[in-house]
Amino acid sequence: MACEDALERTRLGARMKDNLDQALHHKQLSAIDWGQGLWQRVVRVQSLRHDYTHPGLEQHRLFAPTDECEFAIDVLRAAIKDIYARVGKQRPLWVEDDRNPEEPGSMASAKVTRAGAKEGDPDVIAVSYTYRGEEHTSEVLPAGSDPEPVMQQLLESIIVPISAVRAYRGKELILEWNVRMRGS
Repeated sequence: MACEDALERTRLGARMKDNLDQALHHKQLSAIDWGQGLWQRVVRVQSLRHDYTHPGLEQHRLFAPTDECEFAIDVLRAAIKDIYARVGKQRPLWVEDDRNPEEPGSMASAKVTRAGAKEGDPDVIAVSYTYRGEEHTSEVLPAGSDPEPVMQQLLESIIVPISAVRAYRGKELILEWNVRMRGS
C-alpha cells in the first residue's frame, strides 16, 4: 500500500516485483535490485506473508515468532522509507510509530451518525464494540437499517483487541457477536 501511495498507482500487490518495476520505469526512476540487500529481504517478507495469508500453515506457526515479526517490521520500514525517497516524497509519519494502541491514553473513539438517523429515536440502530470492558458506540443508523454489514466492517477495520460487537434498536440488544482477539 505504501508503494501504491508513493507511486500513485493501484494494484501493485498481485505481482509486486513486476508491477513495482514497471511503475518505477513509468516514472523514469531507478530500478530496484531484487537480488541483494533491502529488496531481497522484502522478497523474504513477502514469502513469509504468503505463508500466513494462505491455507495450510501448521498449527505451531499460527503466531509468528518475535524475531520473525521484528525482521518484517525492520525490513518493511526500510522499504517504505526507500520507496518514498526514490519518488522524492515525504514518508508517512506512521512509519516510525511504535506506540501500542492498547496503552492507556492512546485510544480515541468516534461515533458516526448516518443520514436519516436521529439519536433518541426508539427505533434507531446503534452499533457498538466492547474494549477493555467498556462499550463504545461506533455508528448510529436510521431505523430499519441492517446492522450486520456495519458490524462486519467494524470487525475488519478495528485495530484494538475488542471482545464484542453489538447492535441495538433503541435500548434493546438485537444482535451480538462475541469476538476472540489476541489481547482481549
